[in-house]
Amino acid sequence: MRYIALIVLFVLGSLHAQAGGNIMFEQANALYHSKNYDSAAKLYTQLVQNGYCSDDLYYNMGNAFYKAQKIGWAIWSYRKSMQIARRPNTLDNYLLAKKQIKQPLIEQDEIFFVRWWRSLYTLFTVNVWSIIALLGFILFLGVYFFETIKKKRYPKFLRITCLTIFLTAMLFMFVRYHNDVQHYEAVLIDTGLFVSSNDQEKEKIPEGSEVRIIDKNPNGKVDMLLVQLSDLRQGYLPKKVVKRL
Repeated sequence: MRYIALIVLFVLGSLHAQAGGNIMFEQANALYHSKNYDSAAKLYTQLVQNGYCSDDLYYNMGNAFYKAQKIGWAIWSYRKSMQIARRPNTLDNYLLAKKQIKQPLIEQDEIFFVRWWRSLYTLFTVNVWSIIALLGFILFLGVYFFETIKKKRYPKFLRITCLTIFLTAMLFMFVRYHNDVQHYEAVLIDTGLFVSSNDQEKEKIPEGSEVRIIDKNPNGKVDMLLVQLSDLRQGYLPKKVVKRL
């Protein structure tokens, strides 16, 4: 069991570190340290477009965009980094970037059970939930093996606990994966004109604001997305200013 867990961690660690050692990644880091923030951001973006993905890559990308005064892109990058790994410095920089939003929207709390549910499945990334599920399943098989083959007796709650951990982690893993794949959450990378659902209200929404996509293809609005703002208002925003997470 220990060796299986180590193999899983090694594979996941390799995936997260795939940008490390890349020549373009090192060039982008050098440009950042020489204060060529726009050029560094472009190289980091090119790496993402080339299929590279790691928390370090998105973190450095966020720092470059923040220094280049592109707050929307910086917030998006930090959020992408935190989807892979939650690190204190990434969270600090994310909160710092949010403070740079001009005239930020009021953030209204959602219904408590919706907020509670979302806080549960976003507690860990998909990879972490999968590791927890794997460990729970291995422990369950181990207990079952020793009870059946070795004729050892364990408290009944031990099997139930292991099985519960496995099923719960699997549930949260699939919910988190579905949410990430469907790209319900998004960030404005530029100021966008918000039009309310009833077309009676129009307002400029500042760059860096975070929204939740309700409908990717609303009827009759080809270039628009139906979204919910942080203050829970619903309406339309141009697709070109909304960057999905």
